[in-house]
Amino acid sequence: MKLPLGILKLWGRASRALAAVGACAYLFAIAWLRTKAPTRKPRFEYQRFSLVSSDGTRIRGRHASRGRENLVILCHPAVIGQGYAPLVEMGEMLHEELDVVTFDFCGHGRSGGYLTLDMMGPALNLLSVVRYFRERSYHWIGVVGFSLGGIAAITCASRWKCVDAVVSIGAPPKIPDFSNIARHALLGKLILIPLGFRFRVWGEPVAWPLEMVESVSPIPLLLVHGEKEFTYTWNDFQRMWERAREPKERMVLSAGHADTGEEAHLVVDWIKAAMRKSRVSG
Repeated sequence: MKLPLGILKLWGRASRALAAVGACAYLFAIAWLRTKAPTRKPRFEYQRFSLVSSDGTRIRGRHASRGRENLVILCHPAVIGQGYAPLVEMGEMLHEELDVVTFDFCGHGRSGGYLTLDMMGPALNLLSVVRYFRERSYHWIGVVGFSLGGIAAITCASRWKCVDAVVSIGAPPKIPDFSNIARHALLGKLILIPLGFRFRVWGEPVAWPLEMVESVSPIPLLLVHGEKEFTYTWNDFQRMWERAREPKERMVLSAGHADTGEEAHLVVDWIKAAMRKSRVSG
């Protein structure tokens, strides 16, 4: 029996609305949990820097320099900004041997602009930060990204080959279809904007790590997964790992989303090893 056209159209609209609610709920859960995450300032000395990203956004960050030729850039998760405590802790550990940079993505902290659904803003912000510090004579630049920061790091490496090593900690291989949120922009605003970060509900993802990860090669890549991860499945992480090309490594840590728990030193050791290996081969 064929259903009337009017009922089919109504069903289609209802399905899209439900999908939008589901995608918004996914983002809301991550965003709400991030507002509860600890933040702090680093214990090392730093200078503030400011630049204009290639998308026109004013980006502000911190640069901890001891005049070295090697640098690591740490990129924060969505909502919480560069004060994310696990990021700051890792930066302090890395600063024993490398110069360190952190910054706020568009729509976060002291930086300008808005975060949008296409997720290209953070990648362009990172690209501009990398180029800014390349001009300051850094020989080797590694990037560590937490969740959204991991998406930006993989995007940057796969599209522009602008860094020398990539670590992705909890970057979702894929997430729900955002196109329905864009069609129900008011719903997205009502749910997400009150959480305190600057978010515009338009655009669709250009690509996700699952699609881009194979293009990171020949840049060394470390994919980090937490046993308590809740934003994506182990199967999706496994698919992303299988698609990645050598040189690649992975770590499964006893931590939650975008965190390394008590095992941050393992990631720090990998970054230092990647730097030394590059120095020898170079």
